Amino acid sequence: MIPTLTATYFIRQIPTDGHSPLLITADDQENYYVKYLNSIKIEEFAMLVYEMIAVKLLKELNLPCAEQALIHIPPSLIPKEVSYSRKWKSDAIAWGSKEIENAVLVSELNSFRNKNIFNQIQNAHDIIRIALFDLWVDNNDRKQTNYNLIIKQNNSRIKFVPIDHGAIFGGFNRISVFNETNICSANNKLISSDLFRDIVSRIPLEKQLQVSKEFLNLLSQIQIKEVLNDVFQNIPASWKINETLKDRIEKFLLSDLRKHSMSNIINSKLPLKPKK
Repeated sequence: MIPTLTATYFIRQIPTDGHSPLLITADDQENYYVKYLNSIKIEEFAMLVYEMIAVKLLKELNLPCAEQALIHIPPSLIPKEVSYSRKWKSDAIAWGSKEIENAVLVSELNSFRNKNIFNQIQNAHDIIRIALFDLWVDNNDRKQTNYNLIIKQNNSRIKFVPIDHGAIFGGFNRISVFNETNICSANNKLISSDLFRDIVSRIPLEKQLQVSKEFLNLLSQIQIKEVLNDVFQNIPASWKINETLKDRIEKFLLSDLRKHSMSNIINSKLPLKPKK
C-alpha cells in the first residue's frame, strides 16, 4: 500500500520546466516534493501514475529511490503566488516523493572523468542499471541536458539516486499512443550521455557485461501484473484514469519485441572500453 498523508506546512514551490512541484511538510513530520496538475488537461494525471509505477519497479530492481506517498493538500495551505494555484486549491490529492537529505541535483556541469571522483561513487554499477531501466520503460526525461539524478552525500562517499519519472512510457505526448510495438531507442537517453560514458568506462569490461546480464534476468522475474494491480488500487478516483491504461502498460513492459530491441542496444553500447 502507498501511504496517504496530509500536508501541514507549505515550504516553497520548485520552478522547473515540468510540474513545478511543491515542497511541503506532511503530518508524518517529513518533507515531500509533491506534484499535481500543471494545466487543464486531466491526462496529466497519468504522469502521476507513471511516478507511482516507477517507484515500485525501481524497488523490484533493487535500485535506490525516494519513498512515495499520496498527499492530501488542504486548499488553505496554498498561497496565491503558487503557479496553477487554482488547481492546488481544489482539495487535491497529489503524488509526493519524500525528500532525501544531504542530496544535490546532478547537472551537465558535474564531471565524473576524474578517477578520484569515480572512487567516491558508492553505486557506480547502478548507473548501468538505471540506464537500462530507462530503455525498458522509455524514460524520455533522463538525458544529457537533464539527468534527473541526485547525489546523496555521506562523508566522502556519494550515491546516485534516480528521480522524476513522469515521462516514462514516452511521456505526456505519447500517453494515448504508446504500445508494445514501440521498440527501444537510445536517443536522448542516459546510456548515450557523457555521464554514462565517464563512469561506466571505468568499470571493468567483464563487470559491465555481468551487471547488464543480471539486470535483464531480474527484469524477467518481476511480477508485472502484481506491481500494476498494487499501484492501480491506490490511484485516487478523482484522477479519473482511463481504464485501458493498466493493460497497455502491462503489454508494454512485457513486450518481447521491446526486450529484443533493448538487448540489441545493450550489445551495441557495452562494454565501454577504458579511456586512454
